[in-house]
Amino acid sequence: MELLEDAVITKSLDGISTTWNKGAEQVCGYSAEEILGKPIFILEPASLVEETKELVELIKQNDRIRHYETLRLRKDGKIINVSLTLFPIFDDSENIHRYRSYCQRYN
Repeated sequence: MELLEDAVITKSLDGISTTWNKGAEQVCGYSAEEILGKPIFILEPASLVEETKELVELIKQNDRIRHYETLRLRKDGKIINVSLTLFPIFDDSENIHRYRSYCQRYN
């Protein structure tokens, strides 16, 4: 069994990736160079296009999402089961300006 690190990804509220760790590379199949500065929506299967938008709306209300089970699309086209934990990140003025997600792959 291969041990994977958790994917830790930071995104702007409009879905642009701003950080991407080695775990994200392992889980999602994209290198940091391929994904940073680009829309994160490419990780959503077509059937779940609106899901991330709905989750971001909850984040904007200062909600934290824990252990949200869903599907994601890897670079190689495989759909994988993941558990997401999402939380807002605040700027110096206490405004939400980004959010971070922890993504764990499971079978």
